[in-house]
Amino acid sequence: MEILSVRHAWPEDSNFTINRPNGRNYYIFLHFWNSVKIRIDGKYITTEPNTCIIWDKFYPQWFQSEVSLIHNWIHFDGIDVLEFFELCNIKPNHLYTVKEPTLITELVRKMEKEYTSNMHLGSIYCDVLLRELFINLSRFAHTGNQVEYKNQKVLDEFSKMRLIVFSSLDKDWTVKKMADLVNLSESRFYSIYKSIYGLSPIKDLIKARIELAQQYLLDDNHTIE
Repeated sequence: MEILSVRHAWPEDSNFTINRPNGRNYYIFLHFWNSVKIRIDGKYITTEPNTCIIWDKFYPQWFQSEVSLIHNWIHFDGIDVLEFFELCNIKPNHLYTVKEPTLITELVRKMEKEYTSNMHLGSIYCDVLLRELFINLSRFAHTGNQVEYKNQKVLDEFSKMRLIVFSSLDKDWTVKKMADLVNLSESRFYSIYKSIYGLSPIKDLIKARIELAQQYLLDDNHTIE
């Protein structure tokens, strides 16, 4: 995919209106920070804040913001755009509301930097970032807007705890014993662990033990016993 133009956190005055009856001959991604009024298939809809839309080529475009508008936008094209949308299960001319808008804005910021600075392999990196954006949009739409855990202090504590556990897989680890290492209740520990690593503490422990066993089976220095 090729980026034709991109801006993050772009401001417009109140009552800003876009009206393009014939659309454009390229795709447009928009992420509105505030609520706007938008027309889709002839119907006027008032969006929630942090709503995104991908306008298809030549699709009639109209939206209006009664208040001062802040939005991210990308103009892009490519022969495999629709194929990638199908893979991601996202649709043009459809509204997507996200609960982690900073992730979208940060990806668009990176794209803008790469696009405007002529950096080495910048066009390839822009393609990667654009695909990452659409993958995250798909995840927001189809997995209940699961938010990635970002508290760095907690991430560091869990990383140290996990290193202790994985360095002594032969010990009788329980959720409580692991939770005690980071001074959390079992329920809170379980929730944060799954948010960070994508699976439960016990499943992660079993997976690590299986992987270690596989290494031992391939190692001539260890017997089956």
